[in-house]
Amino acid sequence: MLLACGANQVKVAGTGGGTAGAGSAGGSAGGTSGGVAGGASGGAPSAGGTADAGLTCPPLPQPDGGTALMDPTFAANYTFAELGPVPGVPPPLGGCVILQNDRNHLLIAGASERPEGALYRIALRRNACGHIIGWSGTATKIADTPYIDANLLEMPGGSLLYTGWNVSQFSQLKLDAGTPMWTVDLRSRGQMGSSAGGLGRVPPWLAAAGEYRIVGWPDGKWHRLELSVDAGVYGVNGVVDTGVTLTGGPGGFAYVPIGSAQFARPSIILAEWSINQVSVVEVDQAGNPLPSTRRLMFTTFPRPWGAYFEPETGDFLFLTWRGGGQSDSVFIVQGFEKPPPLIE
Repeated sequence: MLLACGANQVKVAGTGGGTAGAGSAGGSAGGTSGGVAGGASGGAPSAGGTADAGLTCPPLPQPDGGTALMDPTFAANYTFAELGPVPGVPPPLGGCVILQNDRNHLLIAGASERPEGALYRIALRRNACGHIIGWSGTATKIADTPYIDANLLEMPGGSLLYTGWNVSQFSQLKLDAGTPMWTVDLRSRGQMGSSAGGLGRVPPWLAAAGEYRIVGWPDGKWHRLELSVDAGVYGVNGVVDTGVTLTGGPGGFAYVPIGSAQFARPSIILAEWSINQVSVVEVDQAGNPLPSTRRLMFTTFPRPWGAYFEPETGDFLFLTWRGGGQSDSVFIVQGFEKPPPLIE
């Protein structure tokens, strides 16, 4: 069944044959055997059941003060809100990810681009429609990840891949380990120009599905990252300059889920840190941007950096990177379709 969730219609399911309810004020951590989904502080409903009719989940209020301004051309289909700082995570913020098998916690990079960079874990609060509305408790550090940056890629087999800025590093972290399995200097594999911050994987609907792309800051050079894998252990075979350069000081990016409103052609959404804007850019079948197609989605945004589509609802998370000891924050954009499952 569909629930009216702000600008979207979002499917909500309970467990077993149960029902996804609004939950109590305390909420429960996800659906139970009776199919009750957490409310104000609960987790994401589990798959398998149906939703109560008549529930309405309005969008969160937009931030006051004009810190972020969406271009009016997108306002009919998308809404956004500020979730705020993440308790227990030191700034600057980097990338984030929600694991496919755990929709109730966010993994997020703290002290991004610092030697003391680390990965943190915090419980999520979701409403009855499954949208993230805030945090529960305080984050805990789960791994030391020096220089961790703008995008975190979950890989099959229980690991993350991420870049390290400004040291041109690339690492693999097993999720049950406290330190990276390995780290390599991408300059030794052929990367030219600025250290990479943004990292993404080409989605299934493009000809280059499964390939990897990185983008440097501040020069905006877009590279193909050639990886191999053996028994869950990845290796970097080479880095190839695609000849594409993005402007605006690009940070994190993500491929827009296919079928999303106002995206008739495959595109990425891009955090343009240097100019405090967020743009969307069409891509070719190789997953490489076509800079001449750039459109503004946010005409003003406070130092956007991390960029991620969460798997439960397709909501988009932006993480700020203000620096200078300033508090960083997480913004959420509702209205997108869900991203695809992990590519094996």
